[in-house]
Amino acid sequence: ETLNLKTEVHTDQVGARPHVVLEPTDHPLAVEQRTGIAVARVQEIAELLLHPNA
Repeated sequence: ETLNLKTEVHTDQVGARPHVVLEPTDHPLAVEQRTGIAVARVQEIAELLLHPNA
């Protein structure tokens, strides 16, 4: 769960995506942001988003 996960949002010029930095905790999302994410994990997330009822 990501509810109450602290973040910093860094904005850039209008039209550019903001850069979101998670608080350095042991939350899995924060760890993946700091250390990188495996291709298999990216595929797993994409499949969950594209096929939520599978």
